[in-house]
Amino acid sequence: MADISHIVHDSRLPQLQKVLDPRFMKKFFQTGVAEEKLSGKPGIRKCEIVRMRYKPGKECVVKYVLSLGRGVPREDVFVRVNNPRDAGKQHVWWQDPGAGMVPEFSMHVWQFPYDPVLEHLPELTDPDPLRNLLFRLGLPELAGMEMDTPVNVQVLKYEPLRQCALKVEVSRS
Repeated sequence: MADISHIVHDSRLPQLQKVLDPRFMKKFFQTGVAEEKLSGKPGIRKCEIVRMRYKPGKECVVKYVLSLGRGVPREDVFVRVNNPRDAGKQHVWWQDPGAGMVPEFSMHVWQFPYDPVLEHLPELTDPDPLRNLLFRLGLPELAGMEMDTPVNVQVLKYEPLRQCALKVEVSRS
């Protein structure tokens, strides 16, 4: 990750200093509501920033990778902080199992696919709801598709809060 120390002091995003501190965020992810809703991973060994998109004075989107221990897959967690003066437009919410709003930091926190803007991603990345959607659409290409037809979904590209490209394969009998 590039040096982010020059960004830490944004007067319009006062919470940014904490959000860009991996030690602080590791503790945040291990305690309270974040621990309960974001997989409940008290054994976080390492929290590192791997990607960041920053608009001075407006918002910052950060991708963290949480290392949980040997043999345990790493987990990606995303955070978006906004200007606190926009806090009146926000509310506390949790979308089980992995997304929420933390008003004291004007911060959205989520794990893929629970993106707060791309709200239908959970259904589009889960083979069962996606199969039902494809079945209801009745596309000619899917003629003869049954409700138990295997569907495979692969994420090709994910840009938090912007877009997600998926590859969907429908098995033919």
